[in-house]
Formats: sequence, C-alpha cells, structure tokens
Amino acid sequence: MSSHWSVGPTGCPAEWQFLNAQTASFTNRSKRGLFLCFPRGSIRGVITPQACSPSPMNQYPRSANDKVEGIVYFARMLDKIRLKATEKLPTDYHKNLGIGFDGRCCRFLGVTYAAVQQRVQQGGTDAEILQWCFDQGRKPNDEEVLIWNAFMTKRGWRDDNAEELNRYKAASGFADRSEIQTLFDYYEFDEGRAK
Repeated sequence: MSSHWSVGPTGCPAEWQFLNAQTASFTNRSKRGLFLCFPRGSIRGVITPQACSPSPMNQYPRSANDKVEGIVYFARMLDKIRLKATEKLPTDYHKNLGIGFDGRCCRFLGVTYAAVQQRVQQGGTDAEILQWCFDQGRKPNDEEVLIWNAFMTKRGWRDDNAEELNRYKAASGFADRSEIQTLFDYYEFDEGRAK
C-alpha cells in the first residue's frame, strides 16, 4: 500500500466507509472517533480486513446500563479497572479513570476510587466487590438506587453534560444521530453495541 496517512497508537481503524461523493475522498471512522481522508487515487494496493482490525489488546468495558444488585454503571467501572490492570483498556479512557462517572459512583457508595481499585485487584465477583463497598461505605436504599439510576441514565440529556455529549458525538461522527441523547446512549454507539 502506498499512501500518505497515519493512524493513532491503537492501530488501524475498524470500520470503513465508501467513497464520499461530496468530498471525492475515501473516509473511515474508527470507534474512537478517528477520521482519515484519502484523496481519490492516493491508495494503491489491497487493504484487508485483517490489516484494519482493532488491536486485540484493546477491549471496551461493558455497558453502563448493566446492573449489579440493581445499580447501573458500577459494573462498567469495575471492567475499566480490570482492563486497565491488564493493559487492555484503550488509552483514551485512562484520563477519566476515578473521576467523572467513576467518581460519582464511588461517592454514591461512600468509598474512594483508590480503595475500590485495590479491592478489584484482590479478585472477586462484581457482587462481592459491591458488598465490600456497602460494608466499607454505605448501602443505598431502594429509593436512592432508583434516583441514582434515573440520574445516571439521563446524563447528557438537557443538563450540564449536554455540551460534553455533543462534543463527543461530533468527534466520533455521530453529530447527526438524534437517537443518541445521553452519555449512556453514546457509549453504546461508540463502543459498537448499538448501530
């Protein structure tokens, strides 16, 4: 292949689009929002799916909608901790570890992120680690869990995270996707669980 382009440190993009008739350039979009445009005729040779597959080292955490003992997001936070420990978490997730939604989740449970991180490294199921959080911090009642779930699943929809969501959507090529109304929705599309 002979062309002038480069890809970020995570390897070649996984999703290819056909020639864009308006710009007369080939475009592709990876799940992490990387855009590469190739002028018509600038690519020579064959690009195989294997050459453009995502790095097998990187894995996405599970859905933020997944629940442990009825609580959303907790399972995703644990997945990110586990994936980071095995160097399989994409690097662009690293800057938000322990802050943002991770921080909110830990504050909701009355524990520190560092303590949860240490507990996860000791092993155990999600339910066992959540019980540990209850023992070390606090166990929210059913009404608090209901409010937490409603609050978290709607972040980005008409709130102080709306601008952030719109930036993420634009960077990932989803600016025109009106069905992506929350950050939880965005994760589903960006990580390939929804189309």
